[in-house]
Amino acid sequence: MLKLCSWREQRPTEERSRLGRRGQIAMSSVSDVKPLKVPDRHVPAFEAICTMPERTFVRLHEVLAVAKPTDSLSAVVTAIDADLALGLPDPHALLDAVVELGALGSRSHTSARRVAERVAAYGPFLKHDDPGSRLTMRIESLLNCDFVRLRSKASYVASEHERLFVSAQILTDLRPLFNDGVSGNPEPEGALLTHTLSLHIVRSDGRHDNLYVVLDDNDLESLGQVIKRAKRKADSLKDKLEESGLIYIGSED
Repeated sequence: MLKLCSWREQRPTEERSRLGRRGQIAMSSVSDVKPLKVPDRHVPAFEAICTMPERTFVRLHEVLAVAKPTDSLSAVVTAIDADLALGLPDPHALLDAVVELGALGSRSHTSARRVAERVAAYGPFLKHDDPGSRLTMRIESLLNCDFVRLRSKASYVASEHERLFVSAQILTDLRPLFNDGVSGNPEPEGALLTHTLSLHIVRSDGRHDNLYVVLDDNDLESLGQVIKRAKRKADSLKDKLEESGLIYIGSED
């Protein structure tokens, strides 16, 4: 699930303006671009993209350029990890950052070039020599790879809802039924099984919330049948997509 709400505008600072005068971004200077605050979890990935040797970046771009849009994200990550020593704690980190940035560009209808410029203008990346042009060109070239471009678009479309599912669990309780008509201590004379469906969601503004729905055994059976039918419909539509030649972007990752 995307967390696009964590990307924020950053106001220019005196240091950024000073650094911006040192290095120019092609077509626009750092001071002409509104910096985009990169979420802390993605800063190491863009640092790696900015500082990796040119030979390493070329190889990274080649792996992504030949990846098919139908390839799973885990397969592409494995291919990258097998070829490169990026020094990232999580091999998914780099692709997660790039795909999420691409999705942000899709949502705001901003070109890959402009999105890349805005990331390059963000403070932490200005400490590198000639930071703007190198990081801008590298991010732009990655965003324009078909695999990244379609993944980003699919992620954006999938997240354009008021509420997004995060996780779920069902809590099953046994509730005793007491005989209120007896004197002395109440004695249980029966029991009821109840199930509480807990849905963890995230709202479009980034707030997390939980929804609770009480179910009985019949409700569980009904819910299971609805899920089975949805899966059958999905399989049918996937077959039709394959026959039509349209690319199916899976969510199995």
